[in-house]
Amino acid sequence: MTRGHLVPHDSIATLGDTAGIRPGARLVSRGGFASVPVGNALLGRVVDAFGRPMDGKGALRGAHKSSLYRSPVDPLLLAQGYAWDLAP
Repeated sequence: MTRGHLVPHDSIATLGDTAGIRPGARLVSRGGFASVPVGNALLGRVVDAFGRPMDGKGALRGAHKSSLYRSPVDPLLLAQGYAWDLAP
């Protein structure tokens, strides 16, 4: 997925199976940006890099999805005790 429009010299990062993709192949955007689960539902859980459970305990219940493309946290606000809201 890429931000903006695909042009002849753009590059993308695949986040899944690449079978059938070759140079010159036409790619279609999924229409969204990559996101990961966040929140207390992850405490004590084992997940892969995409947030999928790997521990056999079932789905993550109560986790919120948060975009990987968010504004950075201001460290000066954190030093003042500001609580960063990860909910979408």
